[in-house]
Amino acid sequence: ESAKISKTEFAVLQDVYSRLNNLELAEAERNRQNAGKMCVLPQLESMQIGILTKLEAQLAKLVEATVGQCKLANADLVESLAALQAANGGVEKQLAKLRELEAENMVVLKEFSCRLDKL
Repeated sequence: ESAKISKTEFAVLQDVYSRLNNLELAEAERNRQNAGKMCVLPQLESMQIGILTKLEAQLAKLVEATVGQCKLANADLVESLAALQAANGGVEKQLAKLRELEAENMVVLKEFSCRLDKL
C-alpha cells in the first residue's frame, strides 16, 4: 500500500506535471519568438543601412546643388561689382571734368567781375 498513491497526491502530481508542461511550452514559445527576432534584426539593419545610404546620397546632391547655386550667385556678384566699378570710374571721370569746368568758369567769372569793376 505504500506504493499506492493517494488521490490527493495524484492530483498534486498532475498539477505539477501540467505546470511543468505549461512552462516548457512557454519557454519553447519564447525561444521561437527570440529566434524570429534574431532573423529580423539583420534585415532591419540592412534596411536601415539602405535608408541611411539613400539619405546620404540625397544630402550630397542637395549640398552639391546648393554649392553650385552659390558659385553662380558669386560669379554674378563679381560681374556686377566689376560693372559697378567701371561705372564708378566713368562717374569719377565726369566729376573730375565737371570740377575742371567749374574752376574754368570761376576764372571766367572773376575776369568778368574785374572788367565790370573797371567800368
